[in-house]
Amino acid sequence: MKISSTILLLLFIIKGQAFAQPKLIGTNTVGGNGYGTIYKYNAGDTVLSDVFNIPGTPGLGPLGFIKLGNFFYGGTYGGGSDGSGVFFKYNFITQESTYLHYFESDSGSQVNASPFLASNGKLYGSTIGNGTYGGGSIFEFDLSNESLSNIYQLNNTSGKFANPEFMQHSNGKLYITTYLNGANNNGTILQLDLTSNVIQKIYDFDPSLTGPNNSTLVEAPNGNLYGLTSTGGANNSGTIFEFDITTNTLFKRFDFGGAAGSTPLASFIKVTSTKLIGSTKSGGTGNCGVLFEFDLTTNTYTKLFDFTQSLGKSPRCALTIHPNGKLYGTTYEGGSNNLGVLFEFDLNTNSYIKKLDFSNAIGFNPKIELLFDFAGNLYGLVSWIGDYGISEHIFKYNLNSNTYSRIFKFGDTGGHYFPGGLALAANGKYYSATGTGGKYSRGAILEYDYNNNAVGTKFNFDDSSGFSSNSAVLNASNDKIYGITRNGGLYGYGGIFEYDYNNGVYTKTHDFTATDGIQSMPGGMIMEASNGKIYGMRNGGGNYGLGTLYEFDIATDSFVVKLHFNDTLGAEPLGGLVQASNGKLYAGISSGGPSSKGLIIEYDINTDSVIIKKDYDATGVFAYNGTFIEVAPNKLYALSIIGGQNNEGALYEFDCITNHIAILYSFSAPTGYDPVGSLVYASNGKLYGSTKSRNVYDIGGLFEFDLATGAYNHKLDWEPIETGWRPGFKLQEVGCIAPGILASGPVSFCQGDSVILSAFGSNSNSFQWHRNGNPIAGANSQNFTVKLPGKYSVSVTDTTCSLLFTSNPVRVRIPCIPPFDNQDKLSSTSTDADIFLNYDSQQQQFEIMATDLTSETYNLLIADATGRILLNEQSGISNNSISRNIDCSAFAKGLYIVKIVAGDKILSRKFVKER
Repeated sequence: MKISSTILLLLFIIKGQAFAQPKLIGTNTVGGNGYGTIYKYNAGDTVLSDVFNIPGTPGLGPLGFIKLGNFFYGGTYGGGSDGSGVFFKYNFITQESTYLHYFESDSGSQVNASPFLASNGKLYGSTIGNGTYGGGSIFEFDLSNESLSNIYQLNNTSGKFANPEFMQHSNGKLYITTYLNGANNNGTILQLDLTSNVIQKIYDFDPSLTGPNNSTLVEAPNGNLYGLTSTGGANNSGTIFEFDITTNTLFKRFDFGGAAGSTPLASFIKVTSTKLIGSTKSGGTGNCGVLFEFDLTTNTYTKLFDFTQSLGKSPRCALTIHPNGKLYGTTYEGGSNNLGVLFEFDLNTNSYIKKLDFSNAIGFNPKIELLFDFAGNLYGLVSWIGDYGISEHIFKYNLNSNTYSRIFKFGDTGGHYFPGGLALAANGKYYSATGTGGKYSRGAILEYDYNNNAVGTKFNFDDSSGFSSNSAVLNASNDKIYGITRNGGLYGYGGIFEYDYNNGVYTKTHDFTATDGIQSMPGGMIMEASNGKIYGMRNGGGNYGLGTLYEFDIATDSFVVKLHFNDTLGAEPLGGLVQASNGKLYAGISSGGPSSKGLIIEYDINTDSVIIKKDYDATGVFAYNGTFIEVAPNKLYALSIIGGQNNEGALYEFDCITNHIAILYSFSAPTGYDPVGSLVYASNGKLYGSTKSRNVYDIGGLFEFDLATGAYNHKLDWEPIETGWRPGFKLQEVGCIAPGILASGPVSFCQGDSVILSAFGSNSNSFQWHRNGNPIAGANSQNFTVKLPGKYSVSVTDTTCSLLFTSNPVRVRIPCIPPFDNQDKLSSTSTDADIFLNYDSQQQQFEIMATDLTSETYNLLIADATGRILLNEQSGISNNSISRNIDCSAFAKGLYIVKIVAGDKILSRKFVKER
């Protein structure tokens, strides 16, 4: 802690008395909106007291919407509670979004097309990832109650990866195609009967005839279905096909290739009952794609337009027919910036007009079919590089004014995934470093305000700073945050960083080399030992490729590897170190040792010696990514993710003296298993921790263990949305910030003057000031003006941890120094004095020099013209001389008197400070 020379800063050890159950704070790395949560928990409760969702829209990568009234409905490819995507609605008038369903990997994930509104008033769509058979699912969304149901799991027989969206035939049934599997591993055509919700495969695509379909089917006047393939056919450049649903027979009607265009990726749009319009990604005159027409009555292909580099190339999305009769679409590339264009095409004149060039500044690479409203606006989706990396944005283009704007962003806002948890700083804020997100998608340093439930991004990691910090950060004794990164930096292996939260300065203090150690997995917690140095472990690299134990000196920024793990002393540590009351460091190592099952090591920071304390073989427990905690002297506690009576994890005690391991509790499926991270010993005498398996979602929960009785209680279940899940490594009791007292000026002054005392450092809005132990009536604010001498203290109720604190007193004195005698006022000195006093007005310093002194100490007094004492101290004399400069830059303008007494030598001098 730095003490200002002009402000008296008083920090005191305080005494508090608990009057409520402890409050805990922890993190879940996924869930909530999809970016993880910070949760608050009152010990003993069965629900969380509060959950804060890391900011960001829950979905990522939307690939299609449908417009219904003032809303867009659609699904996303990623994001959500476990990264499987969400189903949402977006009001394009109010620009507000509502998330209606979070997809889960077990039942199907990754929506890749627009939903379809069927005649029964429900929406139908598909996912292409995961599910029961790994090929996605078919889902139904009921608009009346906004509920989503998975109605079919795609499989090898039915075909997988439905692509792209449903269509409804005049017979009332829905049709969709799949891209893979089926009898020929070339995709299939599926039929959905809305009356029974039965899905039937009606055709397996034949690779000798066409490639797999990748477009939405359309119905011809004869009742047959038409579609496009992007590969296959005579030129392997795609085909147009017709499918007879009465005979389940497919006919190839056209082969793409060459000047006719190649690789159609977008679906047809039906402009009349007999005319279809489509596009190709490539081919044509300049190999930039073409716009074409297909006549359903004659099965005739006509090329309408050749795309060019300057006018736009590689269209990938279907066109939109506007009420004005014109077609509107986008290209993925080309245009002035080669990032795509928005265009208009007039079917009556076959004229093409480029309306907009996409760019990095406004958005690029448009991705979905345009939608329109009746106010003259078109809507679409682009990528954009903003403050927090690349994300997708809905844009609006006004056809009347030809103006463009981005109106909604998908994605996070400032960094997420922080398994290391939070660190409480002296300013009352919590800090964390994230593994991803942020401006450069490399992670960020976040600041969390407990009282206001708000998160701010303080620093964005990049390649040079080091990135992907999946470890806990540390608030060190110098009031700075320290942490480690896994990647980037000078050598690509990450580094150690320092963040000064007082001035917002980030400093990379060390670049890891391969010899220093490599962190290939989340973990690698750091700690500060009693010698003021930081210790940590890396789980790879080093001399033997098995990890290292290192020391970092925060005073000198020096780094030393203390141990290269060599299998004999363990290998690949995943957790952190703890300093026991005997001054030594302990860690559980996840592998290696005599049994190759891991071991417990002891490291002596004074002798640099490492010894094996216990091999995990036959103990029934193993180390993972947690860190020991010490509850009583030489008694360490930790979690084992496997082992125990049921081999589903254990809570155990390790005695540093006897080297004995005692299993205190064996986890089991009914009450939660696979414990993860570290324990916390709360002030109520109980242990708390997390599991990652159990409950209907099989994602675990939070538990309590009573050391006194051995009683285990599963307190609550994690839920994907409400609480988040996949807990971080570090659960902790909410830190209570000790109140300090800050004085606005000297606490020693003359009668009639005053000083303002301010309480600081506590998360409180409840104050009571005291004088000489008695409460001062009405003194209930953070600041109090003192005009009388006495001992002043402040009591605060800390809302963060529900504790009452009273600071140690600050003594305020109001002396009047004796008047200076005439000799003082004349600034004269005794004749035998060898003392020199001088004020340097340029440097604003008062210089003191003295020689041939016989006394061991000297007294120095500085006062202003009113007699207010600014400095009154006694100091030692070294080598019979004094050489000292007093900084006067903070003094107000005016007259000052300096008096020095060194034994029998006395000198006074006055000076005037003019600036």
